Amino acid sequence: MKLRLGGPARGQRHWTCRVDVLSPKRIEVEFGDGLTWSSREPGLELRPLPDVPAPADSVAHRLIQAKDIARRLSVSMQTGNPSGRIQLRLLTRPIDRYNDKAAGLLDGVLFSFVYTNNPSILLVLEAWSEGAGVRTWRYAFARQSLGETTALLDGKPVWSVSSVGPPADAELFIRREMPAGPAEQD
Repeated sequence: MKLRLGGPARGQRHWTCRVDVLSPKRIEVEFGDGLTWSSREPGLELRPLPDVPAPADSVAHRLIQAKDIARRLSVSMQTGNPSGRIQLRLLTRPIDRYNDKAAGLLDGVLFSFVYTNNPSILLVLEAWSEGAGVRTWRYAFARQSLGETTALLDGKPVWSVSSVGPPADAELFIRREMPAGPAEQD
């Protein structure tokens, strides 16, 4: 979930709440005002990552590999303002790390591509053990912005999404504006 306080001026501020599906399953969310939203598709679809070394044995080395993979990606987004298409910046410090060794997930690393300090695209990298000593990297992206976005790996397209206009209620995310309280108006 992404939460942001915005608005043009004092007395007109609002909260923008954004929920994105990072699960491989469908999710349902109930907001405090009673609205319920369900994703209309299963969540992230992880794909094999081509042309990368197999995941390392150690946790520390897998983090180094994940950072190297993330740096090979470039992500750009079309904005609605005069700046047009912008290049997003990778935050090299992961947002989260996780694993589920019983399921074969050795390591999961969640990165963010940002515009200024605003997370716009999430990158999920996962190291999987597929039995018989075979290990692979898988990846997926999740959008946290409305603009048309493209990701390139070593200059080759690996992911793209078209822009979404208001109201932002899509297959895998919802964006809602809610009034800010008196304390946030100052």
